[in-house]
Amino acid sequence: MVASFGNFALFGIIPFLPVSSEMKAGIAVIGWAMSWLLFVIGSLLAGNEGYSYLKQLFRRWFPKA
Repeated sequence: MVASFGNFALFGIIPFLPVSSEMKAGIAVIGWAMSWLLFVIGSLLAGNEGYSYLKQLFRRWFPKA
């Protein structure tokens, strides 16, 4: 849980980091991917309800042709 909230705090300090704009963009993308990864892991840890929710979410995003 600390990692999840810490990840969102990271977005607030990215503009103030003493690195190039490309590096800031890379850090933002990694943070975005990490937040989704933590969401998926947390949903799976919730058991069958979390798995069902994820399955419904992905089917809505990626419908079968």
